[in-house]
Amino acid sequence: MKTFSTWKTVALGLNESPEAYANSIDAAGMDIGMWAAQILPKIACAQKGTEVELVCASVKNLGFKDFATFVEITERAEEFGLGLCPAEVGPALRLQFAEQKKGDWRVLAMDPVPDAGGNTKVFAVERYEDRFSLGTAAVNPEARFGHDCVWVFARSNS
Repeated sequence: MKTFSTWKTVALGLNESPEAYANSIDAAGMDIGMWAAQILPKIACAQKGTEVELVCASVKNLGFKDFATFVEITERAEEFGLGLCPAEVGPALRLQFAEQKKGDWRVLAMDPVPDAGGNTKVFAVERYEDRFSLGTAAVNPEARFGHDCVWVFARSNS
């Protein structure tokens, strides 16, 4: 069975609320996308410090040849011992991933959150030129992700 190395460990609980994350991201000179701003207030934040081991895997690394849906991606990841991240990983990772390269986009495997229009979204961390951003990806049933799309998972402790 394929194994995946830990990519990064992210600290949670450093901000006690979604509003505190928004303020920290703004203070760091980073952006929050329109849809990320809609789902951020809906997430839960750890009230004490904890860490989550993160693993990155592309759709291709998970064994898909072309495209896959969110459900297909997360079900396959589970077979490899990878799980969904707490939603707080999105803003926490944005703040703790200062070494992100230009043009890099990583999608967070998490329980989807509806935006104002009822479309389900997950967080994504992106870097365009010199701008770091907390964005989103739509994970409705019709959404397909290409083989080079990189997903961020939590290492399962089971």
